[in-house]
Amino acid sequence: MDKKRNRADNNDVQPCGDELRPLKQIKWERSEAGDITNPAAAHELTLEQPNQPVVDQGQVYPERLGEGTVRILVLHPGSASDDIKCHLGQKVPLAQVPLDEVLIYDALSYVWGDEKNPDFIDLCGSRFAVTRNLAKALRQLRFPSSERMLWVDALCINQCDEEEKKAQVNSMHWIYKLARSVIAWLGPSNEDSRSAFGTMDLIQKLDITPISGVMTCRISNKETRNGHDPFRELMDRPYWSRAWIVQEMMFAHSLLIQCGAEVVRYSTLEKVYPPDKQGYMETYSDESEPMRIHFQGGPELKILRLDSEQICPKRFLDCFLDRECLNRHDNIFAFLNLLSNDIREQIDVTWKEDIRKLIRHTAEVIIKSTQSLYIIVIRGRQTPPCAQGDDKWQLDMPSWCPYFATPYDCCSIQPQEKPSLFAEKAVLSFASGRLVVKGFVIGRISRTISRNMQPGVGKTTWWDQADIDRERKHYRKCLDLGLNGMPKDDHTRLMSIDATTRTLFAGQGEGFLDLQTLVTSSSTENVEGPEIVALRKIWDMGNSRLVCSFRLGRATKRALYSSKAAPAAWINQIALVPRTVRPGDAICTILGCPTPVVLRRMGKRYHVLGEAYVDTSAMGWFKVAVGLREFVNFFGERGRSQLCKRLYMLFSLSF
Repeated sequence: MDKKRNRADNNDVQPCGDELRPLKQIKWERSEAGDITNPAAAHELTLEQPNQPVVDQGQVYPERLGEGTVRILVLHPGSASDDIKCHLGQKVPLAQVPLDEVLIYDALSYVWGDEKNPDFIDLCGSRFAVTRNLAKALRQLRFPSSERMLWVDALCINQCDEEEKKAQVNSMHWIYKLARSVIAWLGPSNEDSRSAFGTMDLIQKLDITPISGVMTCRISNKETRNGHDPFRELMDRPYWSRAWIVQEMMFAHSLLIQCGAEVVRYSTLEKVYPPDKQGYMETYSDESEPMRIHFQGGPELKILRLDSEQICPKRFLDCFLDRECLNRHDNIFAFLNLLSNDIREQIDVTWKEDIRKLIRHTAEVIIKSTQSLYIIVIRGRQTPPCAQGDDKWQLDMPSWCPYFATPYDCCSIQPQEKPSLFAEKAVLSFASGRLVVKGFVIGRISRTISRNMQPGVGKTTWWDQADIDRERKHYRKCLDLGLNGMPKDDHTRLMSIDATTRTLFAGQGEGFLDLQTLVTSSSTENVEGPEIVALRKIWDMGNSRLVCSFRLGRATKRALYSSKAAPAAWINQIALVPRTVRPGDAICTILGCPTPVVLRRMGKRYHVLGEAYVDTSAMGWFKVAVGLREFVNFFGERGRSQLCKRLYMLFSLSF
């Protein structure tokens, strides 16, 4: 065993920020409540029914495991058609044993799959039920003529013992960190997976870094030329949607991915999709058909970068809330070992606690630990749970609590680089079930414009000429909205055009092309490569948002006119806002929230709609008295907040 415990297969990994693609919901999700309306469901066998009597007799788990101690599964040899036989070896105290004396074993990372109609294995001489996906994995993983040492959560942890499960969750990072290798089981192989693994095997042998995995497969495959992507099929498998795989992969010393009998290093898959590359390629299915453009590096294709064994709360909120698991508590517990100690120590691992209370407590802990209100904008970029579904209770949670296990609609808006009021620490308190924060109104929305998109456009990485024309038309409409009512002098018009373009990029347009180049190209018929990439970036930031004009609020006007350094007569009044906004909604600054927030007044209350981007680059340093309002958010009010008294404080602002 490698005593140094370095990542053997990830030495070339580069850190990446929001690297995960938005994930679709897992296909094998189990309902929290059984299907009592379906008579056939009552006769479907689940894991608990056959396993509980075996566990109660002490035939498999004679004693409870404590924290830092694990069982190792010994998988007996056999052929593909043989029954699966295994037993549990001795308990291993991982935390107390020197690294060079730890028992050599491999850890399995996989999706449990549907628990109904399970398969059966021989475990310690007893007939034991496992999911069909696990049974397929064990058949592929066993050696033909020798035993194999494995750690598999469904078998090495007594799933009927809540105390043991709690202790093992707290030890999970050690289990995967000390394993000789972690095997990410993606499921049985098919034609697409064999094509993708064949390409990765070639990359691995030749030690090359392709521009795109799709390009590699397109060389000789006519179907692929027409848009089919075997790597996309691979990345759409339920494994990548699972919450628990994140820590299993990030703590891995050596990480392998396996599909059927094919195995490659995970670092090879990372090479297929290089991080932070907004590249594209033009393709033609044949000479008679029009050009199609495939974009690589989009959020839907980005994969987990193993650059650290810890994640910050912002990354957790931006990337991992859409993950799926059988129990909604696990949307939090699966990430505890990756969060900082001060957060982890304040959250108790117990599945008996009411999930609503757990989510509220976790949100409070994150707010207090980070002294930031960033969490309040997350829900605005998430798809709400179905009002008739199992997760409908999330709709009644406070607005500053994000949703769990629902997809992200769009990527996050990053804070502007220059110091500003948004960088101030949060001024907040929790009292009698209320979250109290302070802020002021920047302006009120007056008019909005949106794209005219066909259903499904937002779910593809392919564009054709019609998509390019649609995005250019939208860009011109946004420029016209920014120029509406502006002075006619050239200097002011250019300032407005530049500011509107920066707003459409949400401040992230640097590195694509000169903004003036994009403005010039929008008035011509031909469009070149850099402009296509820039239009795609605008689409990525705004396809689930609206562009709006707004009227300045009193506090902002007072700030502008009180500054001798800032242009008091002008600020670009165009913003990127959530798609649920309406005219009259307020764009606000909340102390401790790094981006502006859109609120909707409902009587004496305000409803949080989500984050916004307002370009403030034309404003300079100034020191003003800003009127702050105190916003009170009540629990259980479907995301509404009450407007209370008005306060005045002195701040040094910079935009």
